[in-house]
Amino acid sequence: MARHLSRILARVAAVVVMAFAFAAAYATPAHAAAAADLEVKLVGTTLADGADEKFATSSIINHGPGDASGIELTFDATALNATKVDLELPGSCTGSPVAVCTFPGLVIAAGEDFDIGPLIKRNPGQSGDAGQLTVSVAHDGTDSESSNNSATAAVSLPDISGPDLTAVALDVYQDTDDAPGEPGPNTPIQPGGTSNLWVVVLNQGDTTANGVKMTITLPEHVSFNEAEPDCTHAVGDSTTVCEYETVVLTPAPDDDALGFFFFPVKVAADVEGPVALTDGVVTVAAMNEQPPPPAARALPRNFTRIQPDGLNDVDPTDNTDEFTVFVAGPLPVTGARAGLIGATGAVLVALGVGLYLIARRRRPAEVKP
Repeated sequence: MARHLSRILARVAAVVVMAFAFAAAYATPAHAAAAADLEVKLVGTTLADGADEKFATSSIINHGPGDASGIELTFDATALNATKVDLELPGSCTGSPVAVCTFPGLVIAAGEDFDIGPLIKRNPGQSGDAGQLTVSVAHDGTDSESSNNSATAAVSLPDISGPDLTAVALDVYQDTDDAPGEPGPNTPIQPGGTSNLWVVVLNQGDTTANGVKMTITLPEHVSFNEAEPDCTHAVGDSTTVCEYETVVLTPAPDDDALGFFFFPVKVAADVEGPVALTDGVVTVAAMNEQPPPPAARALPRNFTRIQPDGLNDVDPTDNTDEFTVFVAGPLPVTGARAGLIGATGAVLVALGVGLYLIARRRRPAEVKP
């Protein structure tokens, strides 16, 4: 597993560099004169007992009102137990045990977030408490709230086995191709227009997840544009619970460790843009740890099997992700996020996964305003 994930990380680094080049070419901040408020979070730092490696999630969120450029991320591993774990970062990061990561050309617009996955690698035979990892963020401008510029998380190697799902919800722009992943300028959605919410789910545990439960809350003024057979929402609703009993996610780095879900959504016609509609949230959970028997016997008529409401996830800190829906105004607005979405799509290609569409399989381009 270690050898496979190391190759993946190298490919990720190459793709991210390419993505930043696109970001630099297309970035045109909409609030250049205003201060930005960057917040950094660090989750997903617990490894299942049988997992040798795991991508944690470090998220930089721009609460606005201005855009942020000249992004610098610092990972401080001085409190990590080096006998138990190693930390591997993309090629844009230099230094050890304090690594500084720079992202030339990256602009994080108001409402956007940027995720980077430091790879935590277990040393052979190690378990238990592995210390702490701290991440901090800075940018070229003035940050209006510095108290949220740093985050610390405990790194743990418990003797616990099970699925370990990670959710990544992509910010929502106007879909222009068959799937997210093509670098280029972002196009906000017109008021009254439709697009797709894309959610990536990855199993980083040591046990197969048989069935995925997903709970989604859309931002205010955004609703689901189509009903889905395995979900509770109807057209016009803004919340849903989906139970995909047939979805099987094996432990990484298997090809079947990752799935791509999408949901057609619509922006209300009376929204005044340009605006970033925030507070979208996605949470995922494994439904079953073991597959059902091949030929299950009929149950007594007076017996009902109680379906567990999600298993105990080895590390629930990365089961939830936030997303933003970007709405256009009277004038065209562009941003730098496209390159980052491009990186996500290219990473999936590098993994050999492709698109695993759990909702009804269709071309997103066919969903038009």
